[in-house]
Amino acid sequence: MVEGGLEYGDDFAREIVDTTIGWSRFWLNDREFARRPQRVLDPKAAKVDDLLTSTPASAAFLPSRAFPEIYGERLRAGANPGK
Repeated sequence: MVEGGLEYGDDFAREIVDTTIGWSRFWLNDREFARRPQRVLDPKAAKVDDLLTSTPASAAFLPSRAFPEIYGERLRAGANPGK
């Protein structure tokens, strides 16, 4: 979502982050190469992370971004990662 917004400029991407409400406390790290240095493989990854950390609502939940197996464990545990 945010990376797609960057195609229309930094201001538009920031508006997406700033106006999104209801951030989930669980985030799936579904980047193509989630375990690799994103700033090398995906030039937009650093900008997306910077936008997410600069907005209090999203910054509060960014640390709970999880790889698929951890996210799956949370699902199985009934933590309801989609809410």
